[in-house]
Amino acid sequence: ELAPGQLSISFHAASPGITYTVETSENLRTWVSDGITLSDLDPDNRRTASVPRDTTRRFLRLLVTE
Repeated sequence: ELAPGQLSISFHAASPGITYTVETSENLRTWVSDGITLSDLDPDNRRTASVPRDTTRRFLRLLVTE
């Protein structure tokens, strides 16, 4: 359960050999992974990444690499 004022993204995160990285941005140009809370894998192999909505604009993206 997310606290009020949180932005989140959920994703399947259990494919072998795949790296999942969540990043956040306020302007869609500069992306960082600082300040993101990442859940443990749930029984369906999903994770949730969340970040406070402490600015008027906040975005999340998921990078998937082999």
